[in-house]
Amino acid sequence: ATMMFDGREAKFRSRKVQSVFDGKKATEPAFYDDHIGAMRQLAKRYPFIDTERVGIYGNSDGGWRAARALLQHPEFYKVAVAVAGSHDYGTWIGTKYPTAEEPEFDWPTNMEIAGQLQGKLLLMHGFVDDDVHIAQTMQLAQALIDANKDFDMFIPPMLEHKQFWRHGYVHRKTWDYFVQHLLHQTPPEGITIPNANDPPFRRPMHPAE
Repeated sequence: ATMMFDGREAKFRSRKVQSVFDGKKATEPAFYDDHIGAMRQLAKRYPFIDTERVGIYGNSDGGWRAARALLQHPEFYKVAVAVAGSHDYGTWIGTKYPTAEEPEFDWPTNMEIAGQLQGKLLLMHGFVDDDVHIAQTMQLAQALIDANKDFDMFIPPMLEHKQFWRHGYVHRKTWDYFVQHLLHQTPPEGITIPNANDPPFRRPMHPAE
């Protein structure tokens, strides 16, 4: 089964709903509470949903969110794959709701809460990432080391930022990680996932392309 639901920060929601992420003191994103609440409600309706074995993964902004879900909500999320995450989100990427006032991000970085790690975490980042600098993941890795936390890491040498989500090897590594740590089984050997083609709507990175 496939399900999709949006938290209060999602695009194309009403201004009132999105205002939870607005103001001079932007509070911690609300989508974790929304997603956890939705999954728990759905689990009461559909017995095949096991809320004791929940994993999360994401790329870029989603990489930050995946790691943060595991760090902040270990009572619910058990496994995370964080790809090319912007782990110092508030100061580095500067995303905000477009208003006249600049919001101040009033939450710690993932590095500052690394000591809260309880579940299984796989960090991935391309060595030649041209968008989110690999230092973001390395800083989180060092914070986890300083906190004496166990984690896994995969650094492909020649993948840049936009290649991750469509790279077959990365997808296999992700699903293998979930099979190992959510199903507690050995992933099948010899599985090859082909790379996805560039979407037709992708704009060239340089005018000469």
